[in-house]
Parts: sequence; C-alpha cells; structure tokens
Amino acid sequence: MKRIIFILIHLTYSFTTGFTQVIPQDPALIRIRDKVNQMISDSIIPSMAIAVIKDGKIIWEEAIGYADVETKRKATLQSVYPLGSVSKSITATGMMHMINAGEIGLFENIQKLIFPVQLKDINGASPDIKLWQLLSQNGGLNHGYGIFNKETLPKTPDQIRQFYEYSTIVAFTPGGFYHYSNHSFDVAELVIEKKSGESFQDYMDKNIFYPLSMKNSFAYPQLSDTVPMVSTYSANMKKLPSTDIIYPAGGSGFWSSIQDMSQYAMFHLGVIKNAEIISTGNLKLMHEFRQGPADMFGIGWFNSDGNLYSNGNVSGGNAVVSIDEKNNLAVICLLNRTSNDGMADQVAGDINDVFIKKNDDSYKSYRRIYATPYTMRFDLLGKWMGIIKDPVSQKEVPINLVFDDKGEILFNTGQQFVPLQYPVYNLMQELKGKFKITLPGIFDETLECSMTLSRNKDQFTGYLFYPRTMEKSFYTIPLFVKIEKTKSN
Repeated sequence: MKRIIFILIHLTYSFTTGFTQVIPQDPALIRIRDKVNQMISDSIIPSMAIAVIKDGKIIWEEAIGYADVETKRKATLQSVYPLGSVSKSITATGMMHMINAGEIGLFENIQKLIFPVQLKDINGASPDIKLWQLLSQNGGLNHGYGIFNKETLPKTPDQIRQFYEYSTIVAFTPGGFYHYSNHSFDVAELVIEKKSGESFQDYMDKNIFYPLSMKNSFAYPQLSDTVPMVSTYSANMKKLPSTDIIYPAGGSGFWSSIQDMSQYAMFHLGVIKNAEIISTGNLKLMHEFRQGPADMFGIGWFNSDGNLYSNGNVSGGNAVVSIDEKNNLAVICLLNRTSNDGMADQVAGDINDVFIKKNDDSYKSYRRIYATPYTMRFDLLGKWMGIIKDPVSQKEVPINLVFDDKGEILFNTGQQFVPLQYPVYNLMQELKGKFKITLPGIFDETLECSMTLSRNKDQFTGYLFYPRTMEKSFYTIPLFVKIEKTKSN
C-alpha cells in the first residue's frame, strides 16, 4: 500500500515538531554541542543528530554537520540515519502492537507461525520457541547478519526459506539462556509478515510509523530512490557504498530521522499516548517484562532500574535511544560513521549526566554483566573435546579447546592450535571469542570465525559462524558446537 495513503489516513495522529531545529539553552548542553561541532570541524565525524526530551518537551532537536561530506550536503531533521540494533526495539514495538490487537500471544510457539521455515537444533528437531523467548533474546537462536543489494536480496518464498534455514539455528535450549541475537528479531519480522499477510514495511507504516508521524522511517530505504539518506563513513572517514541492504531488517536494518525518533521516544516515554498502537498497560508490560534468565532485557529494550536503552553499531552508523522513565527524560543520538567505541553512546551518556549525576546507564550495566573479558579460571583448565556440526550437510569435525594456566584459550581441529582472540567469559557463563581456522569438508580456506558457547557444568554447547561471501552478497553461516571436559582433567 502506498505511503501517501497512510499519510492522509493518519493525519489526525500527527505530533510532528516541524522543520525548525531546537537549539539547547542549558549551558551544560551547549558545551556538549560545542564538542560535537568541534569533532565535525576536525573531520572526526561527518554529522550527529541529537534530540533531548525532558518533562514532555523537546529541549534539543538538531542535526549537526554533513549528511554528505564531499558535497557539503547538510544534515537536517529529516535526514535518514542507520539505526543498527535500535531496530530491535522498533520491531518489538510492531510485535507489541500485534499483541495489543489480540492477534498473537506472548506464549505462542513461533515455529508454527513461520512454517515452512523451520529452525532446528543439533539433533535436527524443531523445539518450541515461545514469542516472549524470541523477543527477550531467550529463544536459543544464534547471532548473525546478512548484507545484500537490490539484485541479490532474497525475494521468492524459496529464497527466503533457504536464507533463514541456512543463517539461523537453535543453538541453545529455548528459555534457558540469554544470548544477544540479531536473528531473534529477524525471525520476529518473519512472524509479523506471516501473521499479517503484509510486507514488514507496510505493516510498520500502517500500525506504528504513520500513527506517530514517523514519515522518514524505513526497513529497506535502499529500495527507494527518494529517501533522504545520509552518506555513511568508515572509522577513518572514507565513504561507504550506499547500496548495501541489511536483511532481514528486524534485528539491525532500520533507518530513521532524528525527528521521527523523537516521536518514537515520546511514545515510549508516555508523552504521546495512543492506545490503538499499544495501550499504556501493554507498553508497561513491554518495558518491564521479566521472564527467563536475562533480568536486564525486557521485550526489545535493555532495562536497568527503569532506564530503557536501545543502541546499535553497524558499518557506517552508531545510534542510541535512552529513556529514563523516573526522570521523564529521553535522549537520542544518531551518527553516520562507524564507531566501535560507541561515540553516539558516549554523547548520550554525557547528556544523561547533565540531568542525572553519576548515571549508571543500562548500556554500561550490560557491558559489565555480559561482556566480561576472560581471565584464567581453575575450573576450566585443561582439554575440552567435542564436535563442530554443519546443520545443512550434517558433516561433523572433531575439535578440542584447551584452557591453559596463562589465561589463553587454544582452539584445535587436529591440525594446529590457534588462540581464541578477544575472549569473553561473562556472568552468564557464556564464552565468546574469534579465531582464524580452516574446517576441511566444511570450508577449506582460512576464515575468521566467531564462537559463542554456553556452559552447563562440564559441557559447553553453542555455535560458531563464518562468513559466506558471494557476488554482491554476504551473510554468516552458523555451525553447531558441543564440547565436554575430558575426564583426565
């Protein structure tokens, strides 16, 4: 359905703030603004769009810098930025609308809803995955991503089914382990399309974006030539291709403007109320939902003591939406440059500190609990042996992991030992890291792989993924991993 039709239908729901930028008056915010302007003058970043809503009023809404550095095209309130994993809270908002309308329930098994796509575990079974498990990232699904262009984007039912079944597995027991996963919300996108009979974009347009006057929010903006997209840049400020499409969009592919995200934040903050989108009670349920092992993640949002946090890092972008319900404060920062150190998160943190001193935001709490660097542990020392299994070919490769007394973790497939790089062993007993290996019979070239394992006493289960690169497309392929501690240990 055409977007213009919905603009007319939902005109009465318009809460737009207009086209005039709102410059902050608070001296502390002015200093932050000066800092951002200096980063732009020093060519550290191309632009940053910022919004601050306090006590129901927008006190800062501005796009600073360039949507395109080379042509000196300035960023505006309508400039469309990549949101990365902020997409998760947006997808969850769409799903919560479906729950609000009584079309689906939190305890429904999503495997039945996405048929003929079926997500399988290491034994080839398709275990029940409840909708709440999917939306709180407790569904047992692996992390991953896919990048395509207009020509290679999966379009037919067979292409879509194959993509999901190649890229997504049930790596952990559903409901038993929190694991950050783009694919959890990618599958939620599929649920929305199957249940509604509409495209993801059309469903979000009709039920979320237009009722909130979010006229510059898109799941797949690259499919249109009229979207006012910013150009995106690498960490060293080199322009990136504008044709790459993150697919599916549900976990990390949305784009939006600062003006639209102000509307979105005001809705979640309760400034804008619209029970036809989501009732106050269901919005509260979304924000405060607690079930399963992850007590910091509700439905689509991190929640630390009432502070909601949704952030994203992708190639060419960093975005954050922070909502403090207790202090009636929302902060949004959008950046069009790769930022592995979370520059938008840092600026959002500085803004929050203006209003709440020594604020320990949800992002910092998440990093402390879930991203703990590995140090030597006596209970892990020694050799762990097991298999890697390709879910498609069913090919198995024997492997072992060795935890030594120097704090290193060595990965071995029988040919050579390679160190696990950037290892994390967090408070959820989740082991993560990267290494470069070959897996004869699965892939023969040396590839950088990422691995995530969940520990249960003397057993680790989980997956590793590796990149599958084809002409004009790229996505990650997961392999099952299961290892046990040898008795000699």
